[in-house]
Order: sequence, then C-alpha cells, then structure tokens
Amino acid sequence: SDLFSEIEGAVRKYHGHLIEGKLEEDEKGNLSGKFSMELEKADDFKKVLKSIRTVPSVINIQPI
Repeated sequence: SDLFSEIEGAVRKYHGHLIEGKLEEDEKGNLSGKFSMELEKADDFKKVLKSIRTVPSVINIQPI
C-alpha cells in the first residue's frame, strides 16, 4: 500500500528501520496499523512520530 510506503519513508527520514508492520481495514474502510521500528538514537523517537503525523492519511498515533 502507498500508505505503508509513506510511513516507512517517514521512519527512514531519521535513519529508522521498520522491523514489522501490518495494516488492517475495518468494515468502514478505515485502516489501522501496528508497526515495530528500530532507531539509531532513542532521542529520535519523537521526531519520527512527528514525521509520521505529517503523512496526510494518518489521523492518530498511539505509541506503546
């Protein structure tokens, strides 16, 4: 999916790597996803989240 590529690009912008990712569509056509990522610097986590939020299709992020 293009969305997956956009999210991966947002993570790579700060030299992060997606380890695992899954997008699922509900009956209304909304996508939800879970992603595991690896970052070179833990300090970049907030920057990566901010970067992902700039992807137009992303509405909400919940770090766990």
